[in-house]
Amino acid sequence: MAVTLGVINPWLFIAVGLALALMIYILNKGTRPMQDSQRLDGVLRGPIHTTFSMVIQGLVTLRAFDKLDYFKQDFNNTVEKCANATFCFSLTNRWVGLRLDLVCVMFTIATTAVAFLQKGHVDDELLILSLQSITDVIGFFSISLRMYAEFDNFMTSS
Repeated sequence: MAVTLGVINPWLFIAVGLALALMIYILNKGTRPMQDSQRLDGVLRGPIHTTFSMVIQGLVTLRAFDKLDYFKQDFNNTVEKCANATFCFSLTNRWVGLRLDLVCVMFTIATTAVAFLQKGHVDDELLILSLQSITDVIGFFSISLRMYAEFDNFMTSS
């Protein structure tokens, strides 16, 4: 897509370079907090499962010695920490997605502006081809970069 647009109008290579640099910067800035929150989520899930199985196995003893409230409070604190880590992951994921979508919108606006500026100098069919290819591909490009960031993040948890 970028090569087609660059052949139609070489000025768009500047926009492609800027958009690519911004996307790489956003991915580098956003994937680290996503990985950290995923690691924290993995660390905090272990005590949840351990506490749950311990309470299930010793439920009669806990009721007999009236210690259920102690384990309930500990379980609730651990669940709250795990929920905070999951929320941080979702928040960072949306941060990355919003910024990638904004870069895609800016690139589409730049392509449209260049197409309007080149209206009398370049064939109209080529300008329409460039606008059509942008509208077809740019949404999938943003989604694929978000999926790459999530894939990279989930590889740390496996």
